[in-house]
Amino acid sequence: MGSYLNRKRNRFMSRFLLSHLLILFVPLVVFTVGFRETSQMMKRDTLESNLASLDRTKYVIDQSLSDINKLVDSISTDPNLQWLLTRSRPLSLAEYTGLYESTKTVQALYNLSAMAVYRYYIIYPKSGIILSPSGTYNLDSFYGYAYSVPGLTSDEWLNRCLVETAAGRFLPSAPVVVEGKEIAAVTYLRSIPVASYGEPQAMVLILIDADHLLEPLSAINTQGGNACIADAKGQIIVSTHPDPYYIVGSEDSSGYEEIKLDGTGMLHSWVVSGENGFQYSALARSDAVMLEFNRLQFTVIVVSLLCLVGGIAIAWALSYVNAKPLREIISTVRNRWDGLPESGVEDYKYLKSAVSAIVESDHSLRQQIQSSLPMARTNFVGQLLRGEIADSTEADSLIRQLELDFDGRLYNSVIVGVSGYSDYSDPETLKELNTLKALLKSVWEEFGGSHLKWYSWDINEQAVAFLTIHREESPENCARSLSADLEAFGKSMELDLDIPVFYEYGAFCDNLIDVYVSFGEAKVRAERRMILGASPEPELSDAGQWIYYYPLELEQRIVNVIKAGNRAELLKILDLIYEENFRRTQIPEDMGANLFSEIRGTIFKVFRQLNIGEYEQVYAISSMLKKIKLTKGSEERFRESRELILYLCDITTTSRETGLAHVIEDIRHYIQAHYTDSNLSLTEIASHFQFSDPNFSYFFKEHFRENFSVYLERIRIEAACASMEDPALALEEIAIQVGYNSAGSFRRAFKRVKGIIPSEYKKMYCETESAPGSRR
Repeated sequence: MGSYLNRKRNRFMSRFLLSHLLILFVPLVVFTVGFRETSQMMKRDTLESNLASLDRTKYVIDQSLSDINKLVDSISTDPNLQWLLTRSRPLSLAEYTGLYESTKTVQALYNLSAMAVYRYYIIYPKSGIILSPSGTYNLDSFYGYAYSVPGLTSDEWLNRCLVETAAGRFLPSAPVVVEGKEIAAVTYLRSIPVASYGEPQAMVLILIDADHLLEPLSAINTQGGNACIADAKGQIIVSTHPDPYYIVGSEDSSGYEEIKLDGTGMLHSWVVSGENGFQYSALARSDAVMLEFNRLQFTVIVVSLLCLVGGIAIAWALSYVNAKPLREIISTVRNRWDGLPESGVEDYKYLKSAVSAIVESDHSLRQQIQSSLPMARTNFVGQLLRGEIADSTEADSLIRQLELDFDGRLYNSVIVGVSGYSDYSDPETLKELNTLKALLKSVWEEFGGSHLKWYSWDINEQAVAFLTIHREESPENCARSLSADLEAFGKSMELDLDIPVFYEYGAFCDNLIDVYVSFGEAKVRAERRMILGASPEPELSDAGQWIYYYPLELEQRIVNVIKAGNRAELLKILDLIYEENFRRTQIPEDMGANLFSEIRGTIFKVFRQLNIGEYEQVYAISSMLKKIKLTKGSEERFRESRELILYLCDITTTSRETGLAHVIEDIRHYIQAHYTDSNLSLTEIASHFQFSDPNFSYFFKEHFRENFSVYLERIRIEAACASMEDPALALEEIAIQVGYNSAGSFRRAFKRVKGIIPSEYKKMYCETESAPGSRR
């Protein structure tokens, strides 16, 4: 009996100890799996972050290159510059006089050029004239005096420009000397005319600031690697590393991958521009990215092993201590009650039921999400048709989230409804209409679903709007195909199912966010069809029933566009209203009066929302309203209303520009007040003014015409120069006062800005002050 009890005691002890050890080992397993997953997640986050940064870089540089192309096009077509194409050396005195106007044109175009353009030159080889924003040069004296490329003779440089150059060519970033100053620049060469090769009549040489191209790449994680930009042929234009790696090699326009390069694991992200074929690549060494993580992992493993050894000893002690009273309790229970379940069974049952409940809850939640997805898709389609989404980026994001397939060439709106119903108050009628609309969608899918995609949105109890996506590029072919589908659909509904229907569709557009125009046209036509009956065109006797084109959705878009100050979009909408009411349909005078009443209401709505308080603006608006009221004829009244609406838009634009000027001045004052703080950074200022870092960097360069770091350094050095007037101040004290952590960093910054070290500058100042006749 004693031997039996001893075995029972040892077995219970073993189970208790096993339970404690499991508690020790499970976290180790979890840590191991977690670290592995975290490692993959860190790599993925780095790749995705680099991809996003490359995409932003692509956007910025696409804009800059587009501006550069516009600059070259302006140079190619400007008459003040074209007359030099056919002139030969030597120029006459009158022709030299004409160079004055050409020089002014070059300066004006430079002032309007992109920020990336550091300098540009127009070379006329026949006349030997070179025009630039900084002056006019002879071909013989230009190279070496105003511009030169280290390592190239004048003839080699001229051969590169005039013989090797074709219609637009980028040369990789390289040092050039411009007016005595060496900079790193990307050179863009383009012949004039574009089609000329070998001996062009003229050639445009544009120097692009390499720092402008590299600045967006600075946010990319390239530890142990590099980020670079290459042209469509794979030639590297700029790179963050002097000996760059470059890998794209994919037909996809963007993506990322983990690869092996010379036996080294690399994280590769890339983006290819659809505008110009430029390729943006970022490479980072996996081990460099994971260096800190690996150190942490090693530390955790060592600590975990130490804890495991100590935990085993503690687990054995706890098992022994806790087993004794438990053995006594279980022995007492077993002696008093027979047939009691094994200890812990009920707990496991409870755990099982709890897990089952969680799984069931998760399944229910997934079902709810899936069931709400169709409604979210329908609401999104309704927003597109009503014109409530005006941003393509926002639309693309929602399309991805809702898993929609909107890949097409043309878009338009079709409205289909059930005829013969006017009273919606009867519940039975509404129920019948809902059934008919469901049947209508099902039948339409048979006719439209074969060669085009569509998404539906219920306009009201009687009609359904379809947003249709066409793969065909020709609006005429799409219209013929869609008309045939609708005609077959109408016949099927009326002849086979005895359901009278009406249908209309709007114009085709190549931009998804412009589909509201098509919906507005289709809606007006459908309303006319419901008023006038089956006849697609009104008779003269129905003129009093004719309705004008000014849907509610279009009015709301006008209000939003005015408040945004988007004059170009506003002109497009006003032209659409004019075309629909006075060119395509010629609405009668009484409908014109109604149209003006609605437009007048829109004007007052905008006036209230803009909160215009300046007397001159209020007076001008009041005068224009009085003039409109006295104007005869609907068309003339619309033209006057159009001018007033554009005036309101201009007020918004002016207000936004004034606000922008205040922001720029506030930034200038903030830097002036905080430049002495050595921790002052672009990130801090961006956060203070509620910008993101990349956007603020771009904003600062655009409006201050230099990088933030250059601007801050210049402010600090100017303040340091003023402090040097006090001979009692040491350079170390001045460095701290103007925001530098050390005298060494201050000296380097001073040398960059002033060209000499601080001690030499202070010595020069003291000598000037001590000179006879100097003022103290």
